[in-house]
Amino acid sequence: MPSTQITPKRIDFLRMLTRTGFASTRHLAESGLIENAMSYSQSAFFKPMLDQLLVGRITVVSPYGIGKRVMYYLTRKGAELVAEADGLDVEAVRYVPLRGGIARAADGTKEEGLVRADFPHKEAYVSVLIALERYLDRTDYQVTGYQHYYDKKRGVPTFELGGKRFRPDGLVTVGSHVAGTPQYAFAIEVHRHSDRRKIAEQLLRHAQAIREGAMSPHFGKGNPHFVLSVYAAENVAAMRQVIETLKQDRAMWPYFERFFLFAELSELTADFYGACGYFGGQKKPLPPLAERGA
Repeated sequence: MPSTQITPKRIDFLRMLTRTGFASTRHLAESGLIENAMSYSQSAFFKPMLDQLLVGRITVVSPYGIGKRVMYYLTRKGAELVAEADGLDVEAVRYVPLRGGIARAADGTKEEGLVRADFPHKEAYVSVLIALERYLDRTDYQVTGYQHYYDKKRGVPTFELGGKRFRPDGLVTVGSHVAGTPQYAFAIEVHRHSDRRKIAEQLLRHAQAIREGAMSPHFGKGNPHFVLSVYAAENVAAMRQVIETLKQDRAMWPYFERFFLFAELSELTADFYGACGYFGGQKKPLPPLAERGA
């Protein structure tokens, strides 16, 4: 049985790690699990889980000027707690095969720091997943499947196109408990740079994959599938220029128009539905908000 210190919100955090693979303190605030993740309260929130080795903590250093960040991951012991709480086989729960607690250097005096060039991208990607989940909490839908570009254990998402493979950042399937409603599926791309040509080429591959039916083996031919393109860099004007460039391709623009959602990350985390720009009509291809009784 879990300690009384492992509150329902802490168990929800462990559940979140099973879906995302890791989380930073930034993700606590975005998930709503604690009100102010930048205050000292975060230490109190994590301490029981670290002490009981339910999670591990690693300091991450990025070479791109973000400084040091802290990353949390789920251990097998934490996975066993989630499996017991939710009636699952522990092997069906995503976890990291490390001991847990605070990772320290060999002398035991300092936290061990890892250099990860892609950490800012990965952190932004998880923010997109959290924003999507929080939006779905207001609908009759929930996520039924994830694939992440960094999750080699579960298999990274790939599409076959023209005899070559390309990899989106993630694939997410969304289903409802209401009979007769469609399942949605999204390929997610996060852009953390302002190279307009590279972004346009990347999105064009997605449009070609939709045209050629390359996504159907992942999502099923009867299920609507879309691309969520999220811009996470500072120069928002660059992404607007990318969209204007895509509009000039008359053969492919109808696919962008119908199957793509475009959003800026900071706006997406504040208002998911409102942030998603869609050119295919007033009704966006997102699960509708549920009608809640008074």
